Amino acid sequence: MAKVSHFAAPLISGFRRLKSFCIAVLSRGTVKDFAGFDARTDAETLRKAMKGLGTDEEAVLKILTSRSNAQRQQIAAAFKTLFGRDLVDDLKSELTGKFETLMVALMRPARLFDAHELKHAIKVIRELLLAKTVQVPNAKRGFAGRGESGGSTASIGQELRPMGAAEVMPVGRGSVQSCLAVPLPRTHREMLPLPGSRLRTTAELRNVKQVYLEEYEANLEDHVTGDTTGYYQRMLVVLVQANRDPDGRIDEGLVEQDAQVLFKAGELKWGTDEEKFITILGTRSVCHLRKVFDKYMTISGFQIEETIDRETSGDLEKLLLAIVKCVRSVPAYFAESLFYAMKGAGTDDDTLIRIMVSRSEIDLLDIRREFRKNFAKSLHHMIQKDTSGDFRKALLLLCGGDDE
Repeated sequence: MAKVSHFAAPLISGFRRLKSFCIAVLSRGTVKDFAGFDARTDAETLRKAMKGLGTDEEAVLKILTSRSNAQRQQIAAAFKTLFGRDLVDDLKSELTGKFETLMVALMRPARLFDAHELKHAIKVIRELLLAKTVQVPNAKRGFAGRGESGGSTASIGQELRPMGAAEVMPVGRGSVQSCLAVPLPRTHREMLPLPGSRLRTTAELRNVKQVYLEEYEANLEDHVTGDTTGYYQRMLVVLVQANRDPDGRIDEGLVEQDAQVLFKAGELKWGTDEEKFITILGTRSVCHLRKVFDKYMTISGFQIEETIDRETSGDLEKLLLAIVKCVRSVPAYFAESLFYAMKGAGTDDDTLIRIMVSRSEIDLLDIRREFRKNFAKSLHHMIQKDTSGDFRKALLLLCGGDDE
């Protein structure tokens, strides 16, 4: 047995190095593992920055924005060992306002993040649910090259990580009615599926539900139904149930059938058969839905978004449109969310923080590209213009560069 372990050790070590290399190469995030990382040194620097009178905010933000989520957890553990103190508690004590919220967000452990945010901000429910059902197929399409919706090969990095807890931030506290629909994957530490393997999107969502149950002794579906009503509630429940078809061979006959069903349920019907939209958009695979949207345009002469806009309203309309947007392009949706979080008077700081933190290790480079393409200005430029102080400094470091 000892000999087996001896010979296996180099193989295990080699696999781990290969895994880290693949993650680093394929990641489209702006934050990666920090080279030469030393959790003890970082913990000592942070303690010095917050000890005594005054706080060195610059030292805090430089460390926390340049370390991966996994490394931040190691820093927190070292901080506890060295000083017997909780790093997050110290951050909350020494920092204030939006900057405090951002730094604490960066420290949220991966496994508990989704459950925590769902408990305290049910508005985030859309992005959690959509992520588990549309995120990875976007990555698969990117691996094959630019698809009919303009996917980028860069997004394949998203396929190499399970999705879940490290990357969702609150949009604000309160009702699900005003939540946004943005997808999110999780940090990639636990497992590295081989390229081309079937992604565990449904399993990831079920894991979130299980963690939620363990942490709060409550069923996520009950939480959703308790805060929503009508067809909107029905759509959310379908997403929570995590029964979306896996991507695979496209059945052209079913594509034609679904497109016809949607046409008859909306444009050709007096009133709207919302259940048909809910069933198809909530359970069909992403690749299938892209084909359905194309076929729908051919049959009806309308984009599916136009029909949803005419045939539905309120929160159901917003959620259906969000599903369509996420199916078409994940980075483009995030870019749009960031733009409107900063557009006009005031800033939706919760949305800004949530997306910048959640996507910094995943695909923020792609989001930056879509932002520049769609809004004729860089994300860096808009953050620079719309925020201030240490909050701005930290966001710009997460942004990672200017695309002007």
